[in-house]
Amino acid sequence: MNLLSIDLEDWYTSCESSEIPSSRWASLESRIERNTMTILDFLESHGQAATFYVLGWVAERHPALIRRIAELGHEIGYHSWDHVRPLRQGAEAFGRDLERGVGAIASACGQRPLHYRAPMFMPGDVIAWMIPRLIRHGFVSSSSFPAWSRQGGFIVPGRPFFFHTPEGSLPEFPLHAYRFAGLRLHYSGSGYFRMLPRRLLLRLYRRSDYHVTYFHPRDFDSRVPYNSMQPVGRYLMNRLGNASTIPKLSTLLKEHTFITTGEAVKRISALRENGEM
Repeated sequence: MNLLSIDLEDWYTSCESSEIPSSRWASLESRIERNTMTILDFLESHGQAATFYVLGWVAERHPALIRRIAELGHEIGYHSWDHVRPLRQGAEAFGRDLERGVGAIASACGQRPLHYRAPMFMPGDVIAWMIPRLIRHGFVSSSSFPAWSRQGGFIVPGRPFFFHTPEGSLPEFPLHAYRFAGLRLHYSGSGYFRMLPRRLLLRLYRRSDYHVTYFHPRDFDSRVPYNSMQPVGRYLMNRLGNASTIPKLSTLLKEHTFITTGEAVKRISALRENGEM
C-alpha cells in the first residue's frame, strides 16, 4: 500500500522549520500556484490521483487553486492553519484551528477536508485530545506520526493502525521508516527523497509494501528563493536535489501502484471488518 500526498504550503510557510514568522508571509514572493500547477500537470500525465493536505492560510489566499485541485479529482485534506504543531497550540486552540481551516477549505472548493496531517509529522504527545477532536470535526483519517516514534508511553507502529477512543475509531497512516543501526530513515518524501540516489530509493521501496510518499510544491521548484530570515541550512534543504524529484517519482510510478488516503481508508476498513486487523 503506497500512499501519494502533497502538503500544500508555500516555500516560506513552514514557520517552525523555515523560521520565517507567519506575520511576514504575505510580503514574500509566492510560488505555490506555479509549483502546484507543475505537480497537477505531472499527475495528470501519469493518470495519478493524490491527496492534497492544504494549509488553511493557503486556502484563504488561493481559493481558485484549491478549487482546481478538487475539480481534477484529487482529494482534499487539512494540514493546519499556519503550520503550528498541535503540541504548541494546546487542545482548545487546536479545535479552533480545525474549525477555521475546515471553513476556509470548504469555502474555497465546496467540500470539507476528511483527512488530517499534522505539521512536520510532529504533533507531539497529544494523542489523548487530538484524535477525539479530529473525529468530532468529521475527519476519517490521520497521517501525522512518524513510525517507531514514542508518543508518551505509546510506540507508533510501522504500518497503518486504528486509534480507539470513546468518540470512535480513527485510522492512522504513519510515516514509514527504514530502521538501521538504531536510526530511522524517513526516505519516502521531500528532502530525503530528493537527496537520496535513485537506485537506493528504488531498493528501499522494494523492501516494504507500505509507504507514505509526500511532497511539497517547493520540492518541484529548482529556484526556491533565498531570504535572510532563513538559516542557510534551511535554504539549502529547500533546494538540494529539486530537479530530481520528477524523474525519481516517474520511475516509482512505473514500478509501484500509488493510491490516495481515501482509498487506503477503504482498504484497511475492509480488513478490519473481516477481522484481519
